Amino acid sequence: MIFDKLKQHKKLIENFSYLSVLQILSLITPLITYPYLVKTLGEVMYGTVVFAQAVVTYFNILVVFGFNFTAAKEVSIHRDSPKKLSEIISAVTIIKTLFLIISLLLISCYMFYTSKMDYSLYYLSFWICLNEILFPSWFFQGIEEMKYITFINFGIRILFIGMIFLFIKSPDDYLFFPLLNGIGALLAGIISFSLLYGKYKLQLIRVPLKTLIEYIKSSYHLFISNISIQIYVNANKIIIGHFLGMREVTYYDLAEKITNMGKVPQGMINQVLYPKISLEKNGSFLRKVLKGTILMNVFLYLIVFLFSHQIVTYFGGNETVLRILFLTVPIIGISNVLMILTLLPFGYNKAFTRIVFLSAFFYLLIVSMLYGFDSISLYTLTTTNVVVESLVSIIAYIYIRRKKIINL
Repeated sequence: MIFDKLKQHKKLIENFSYLSVLQILSLITPLITYPYLVKTLGEVMYGTVVFAQAVVTYFNILVVFGFNFTAAKEVSIHRDSPKKLSEIISAVTIIKTLFLIISLLLISCYMFYTSKMDYSLYYLSFWICLNEILFPSWFFQGIEEMKYITFINFGIRILFIGMIFLFIKSPDDYLFFPLLNGIGALLAGIISFSLLYGKYKLQLIRVPLKTLIEYIKSSYHLFISNISIQIYVNANKIIIGHFLGMREVTYYDLAEKITNMGKVPQGMINQVLYPKISLEKNGSFLRKVLKGTILMNVFLYLIVFLFSHQIVTYFGGNETVLRILFLTVPIIGISNVLMILTLLPFGYNKAFTRIVFLSAFFYLLIVSMLYGFDSISLYTLTTTNVVVESLVSIIAYIYIRRKKIINL
């Protein structure tokens, strides 16, 4: 009986295994490089680099534009049609390239009108946007061949770690950090497009303007959602850097890195299950996923809570900020199942967008109140994230119950 079920979900287990290998490496990479980078660059310079990356993230949203989910869904549906797959690859690549050019112009305007900017740092940090065009992870996700994502990322990460220790020796070498990221993105792109042309016999073709517009329309709701999400996920670094200083950005970045590690298992679940749920729309299966998600993420929080002192002693940072921010891991786990694995696969894209947009509004409202009462600090901004993520889960749960999308 058990072996029959394992055989039935063989592809699912295989993809999860490959992603597990990749995500374990993702966990190890910051553990190896973070202490070295903070010690070598210094807390202020490291915070400055992180601040620049936080700014570039907003321009990267335009390049991503929501295709990582919508395009993966289209690939999953049309995986047996090389002609349609070539159209999808071509359309997404053309649109992302156009948005990359627009983003480059926007960030140039931002730097021009902002005094005392390190142009080299921001332009090199912008290289990471190339990764969204050159490395179509969404394609491999759609055809459920996660092994290619794993192999490519594994090689690039090993190379990246080695080059950090080789090239970054003093605070003056801070530009190597974004530069090495960019080189990694370029190499990943070359390898992945070689696979598309060689193994899958796909090619870039001319796509009519009307078709391009249709692809944009199908993804704009996720674009709006991504902007809204990044407002309350990424803005804290920029606000902290502006009001509190770059050293505090470093403290917050550590807590965020540890928290992001805690989100990795949930991210793997999302990537592996999204194509399956999009095809099957099985409510009973989703209930099991939700229960498992809650148990897993609460367990992770308890581990970090109990060992937070040891973590901060080794890496540096602020123990209280870590404990508060890591609360978002179990909360986001719930919202991911309700939003990404329920609303999107079941076709409730507009509801998804409205919920995320509403959460961004609440974030801006709370931050405005903190500013008005002169109460902006590491603790209040971190707590704001927890409150906003909780609101997302609550609103999504109420909506799903009212619409009877699945029986929770």
